[in-house]
Amino acid sequence: MIQGYALAMTLEATEADLFATVFPHPTISEGMHEAALDAFGRALHI
Repeated sequence: MIQGYALAMTLEATEADLFATVFPHPTISEGMHEAALDAFGRALHI
């Protein structure tokens, strides 16, 4: 999961970039996507 955050930080990704990213399911990295969506009240899996 750390690699996803490190990559996002290195690329200076915005929340819109994270929203548009496809995360494999089911994986732990999918939690990164959910966290970004939840921060803006758009979580898919509550």
